Amino acid sequence: MAANELRYGSLFSGIGGIDLGMDMAGFECAWQVEIDDYCREVLEAHWPNTKRYRDIYEVKGAEVEPVDILCGGFPCQPVSVAGKRGGVDDERWLWDEFYRLICEIRPRWVVAENVPGLLSANSGRAFAGILRDLAEGGYDVVWDMFPAGGSGGVGAPHKRKRVFIVAHTDSSRQHSIRKGESVQKDRQRIKHGGSVAGDVADTYGKRRCSGDTERENAKDVRQSPRCKIDGQWDVEPDVGRVADGVSNRVGRLRALGNAVVPQVAYKVARMIYEYTEKEK
Repeated sequence: MAANELRYGSLFSGIGGIDLGMDMAGFECAWQVEIDDYCREVLEAHWPNTKRYRDIYEVKGAEVEPVDILCGGFPCQPVSVAGKRGGVDDERWLWDEFYRLICEIRPRWVVAENVPGLLSANSGRAFAGILRDLAEGGYDVVWDMFPAGGSGGVGAPHKRKRVFIVAHTDSSRQHSIRKGESVQKDRQRIKHGGSVAGDVADTYGKRRCSGDTERENAKDVRQSPRCKIDGQWDVEPDVGRVADGVSNRVGRLRALGNAVVPQVAYKVARMIYEYTEKEK
């Protein structure tokens, strides 16, 4: 059992970047959801005893083990600046499925990750809709943008900025709320960025997440994971840019490109760990 007995369910798990960050904070993975065959092989290798589901459309909240944290990086293609940016109109927009499971499972914590383009997709309406959904579901919400490298990063040789949305609900609001139901006005408030009806994407506001001090031993949940060796970032794997015989080269490149740097995910998981310790 994890250090403070929190278990998480992982959606859109990929190769487990967010999951590894959660593990670093001492949390335990109850189950994962991933449809890509190559990514599932990676998850099987590193979480061999964890229950896995394939298609998020077929996952039902009543059929999975209850968890304290529901986390995942839902597909970024609909909002990425490298694409057509259809946002909520793109068939790959899967936030609605994420939110469906939030309402069915009712975790205490929600951690959602995506690319910076999420903040401006559909002229900000996509992001505002996410905040509105969570508020109507009874969650208080904070968000921030974390880089892997550069100022404020974890020492990686690339910036790879990612938006993390963290939502929390207390026991007094642990009841089933279906999407579209009316809720009390006090559930409409957003702690960071104003009301959902106003300007929501204050990405330059004061950070709400802390606990990013680098320490030595990742095995102790009270300490941050090691990001560097002798002052240098670990050498990244060379998966090759040409058909040079590397096994599953295309799958590996795609998986790495979509992956979250675990040390960044750990910063968010660490915040949750510290908050729950204070609650005790």
